[in-house]
Amino acid sequence: LDAGHMLTVRKGDPVIRLGATDPAVMTAWRQDRLVYDGAPIGLVARDIARNLGVSIAAAPDVAARPFRGAITLDRETDRFLARLGPLLDVSVRRGEQGWVLTARPQ
Repeated sequence: LDAGHMLTVRKGDPVIRLGATDPAVMTAWRQDRLVYDGAPIGLVARDIARNLGVSIAAAPDVAARPFRGAITLDRETDRFLARLGPLLDVSVRRGEQGWVLTARPQ
């Protein structure tokens, strides 16, 4: 694919779609930034885990919730996670196997 183009494949859908994208957004991770336009929080959590090397997952109550915005990664885990909760509108708590993103109490 040329710069500025992407393919979208969805599980169970035989159609592959060609779309446009901003190359700067696609490479933002190189500058410790993750940019999303409606990605599920479960995917965001997996991306953060992979980029920071920490165990973090989204609970089922927030995993499918879409997120639009940019996240600046911070290697200081405690500081980063303290900022992440309000940004994603979730609670961040320590679980048995790492960090868990859950719905905020009402």
